[in-house]
Amino acid sequence: MTDGENGINKDPKVVGAMFSKIAPVYDLLNHSLSLGIHLNWKKRLVKGANLPSDGVVLDLCTGTGDVALEFIKSRREFK
Repeated sequence: MTDGENGINKDPKVVGAMFSKIAPVYDLLNHSLSLGIHLNWKKRLVKGANLPSDGVVLDLCTGTGDVALEFIKSRREFK
């Protein structure tokens, strides 16, 4: 299952294998490449969301879950 235009293999097994290789080092790379700036924007995102205490957070592109975890750390009542 290759995209004829740019030659990218979109086979689910190939994509899954790629993400399996990236996942263990993703947070370290993100921290290194952003020089730690990503930590600040996640906190600003949570604070800026200004959700009510009974608010619900759905992190659709969760990746490693760090944004969702930041919401949980900020207020334990979030689900």
